Amino acid sequence: MSDTQIVLEVVEGCLKGNQYYFDNPMRVLIGRAYGCDIQLPDEEVTDRAVSRYQCILDVDPPFVHVRDLDSHYGTLLNGSPVGPPSLSSLAELNESPLSADGEMTDGDELRIGDTLLRIHVSNHRRDPESSLAPNHYG
Repeated sequence: MSDTQIVLEVVEGCLKGNQYYFDNPMRVLIGRAYGCDIQLPDEEVTDRAVSRYQCILDVDPPFVHVRDLDSHYGTLLNGSPVGPPSLSSLAELNESPLSADGEMTDGDELRIGDTLLRIHVSNHRRDPESSLAPNHYG
């Protein structure tokens, strides 16, 4: 286990205040579909600005890479669009090597529709019990 912890904080949108903690390598699927690791509630999404399967985060502390899944409205990293992966189907994501269109660093922001997420990279683990927001671990 790495001493580095990734904290993904929702700073705008319907999940504002939520924090997601990542200590180990994993893939995080974000979208409005049931079964996404971070699901943006369907009833809160305006004009369907979030795809069912919006983007993938490849987390390997201290690194995080983001890939858009050819979403209709796109995914923005610090205001710039992230391109889609060069894969023919979502099912291939589990078999593909880690590759990404955008590397995220401490303080970077990811915009998905009305939701804004901010990444925090910390060499000191935070005690989730001390946070007021709901906590989720990966």
